[in-house]
Amino acid sequence: HARQCRYYVLAPLLNLLIVHSYLLLREKPRWPAMLGLIGFSTLLINSFFPGALVLALALGIDCLLRNPGRQVWRPLLIAVAVVVIVNLPMAIFLRIWSRPFAGQPGYASFQIFSLYLLRYLLTINLYFFPILLLIPAAIVTIRRVRKRSLSEDGLLVCSWIVCLAHVIGFSLLSDYPFTRYLVGAAPFLFYLGTVSIQRITSGRALLLWPVLVLVMFTNWGGVLLALPARGLVRDVQWSRAGIDSRYLQAGTASASYARGEIATIVREGFDFPLLRYVKSVIHPPRGPVDVIVETLRREADPSDVVKVTYEDLPLMFHTDLNVVSASVVGPPAPDWIILRSWNQMQADQGFVTETRKHQYQERLLPIPDVQWNNQPDPIYHFYDELPSEIAPSVKLFKKIEP
Repeated sequence: HARQCRYYVLAPLLNLLIVHSYLLLREKPRWPAMLGLIGFSTLLINSFFPGALVLALALGIDCLLRNPGRQVWRPLLIAVAVVVIVNLPMAIFLRIWSRPFAGQPGYASFQIFSLYLLRYLLTINLYFFPILLLIPAAIVTIRRVRKRSLSEDGLLVCSWIVCLAHVIGFSLLSDYPFTRYLVGAAPFLFYLGTVSIQRITSGRALLLWPVLVLVMFTNWGGVLLALPARGLVRDVQWSRAGIDSRYLQAGTASASYARGEIATIVREGFDFPLLRYVKSVIHPPRGPVDVIVETLRREADPSDVVKVTYEDLPLMFHTDLNVVSASVVGPPAPDWIILRSWNQMQADQGFVTETRKHQYQERLLPIPDVQWNNQPDPIYHFYDELPSEIAPSVKLFKKIEP
């Protein structure tokens, strides 16, 4: 997810620092912990606001379950008030309460919420940690709840609440069930998984290391848990490049994607993802951007203008050509037009008027047209060369000079 060069990668670090400051404040209600809670919360709010909202809810629930006492409540409430006062002006300026979702949010219906929740649970099971191994940690937590000794293992209880808040919260808030929304909970999921292994093996090295290696280097635990459901999704038409257009009826795109992704995860085979990932870092598979750049370097003139869709704007970092998007095209018409099968070109009137004055030659490049060079979401990520049948070929149009 770091390779996206977006704000999601900050969430795991900031979530850890916020929870650390919160737990430290509970033990020693002093200024360093307060300042840490205020500063790190402000950074998270301004980098990933939905994640900050979900984490705040989780810590609020933790406070209600494990009452920290009057001496902690006061500095905690002061920290919350400062965070609200500092960030309220920007929230009002951006009108964050009126920003619409692009697709179908989970709160639109119980069916959509259920689909998103199932997709997130299956994602955690296969790509984060086998859920089956979390059961021992859950049993330990429940026993301590019954004994009213939650304060004895605050990190374990807090980790459970943070993970549940992320899964349930983003199942409600997501317009699409993106894995990157859960990245902020990754450290806490890994901690719960580690505790689970320790509980299963009772700390015995002869048992602990084989289980640890199995979980780290294979996806066998996640696949085994999903095996019984494979027969239920046998007829779902789905590919890693995108869902079949027959399933994308108007107004149901998000739910259709969720169904297709659930089918893809359930049908995942036994593999060694960590080893394949290391191999792909050493020998990166070529993608559409590579082939597009190679073609432009070989055939384009230095003064050529390349028209792309909005998502293809990062192409400008791979070439010195003039790469433009949206309505940033006036006379003359672009020399190259790059159309992607997974997104529509914004055909503004100026663009249409100018391009109609010229003829363009269609070119099909020998590479499947998947999103960008490789999807960061593990459901769509490729570790090897892309099979040609996975998607239509990348399509270019080159202006023909009279």
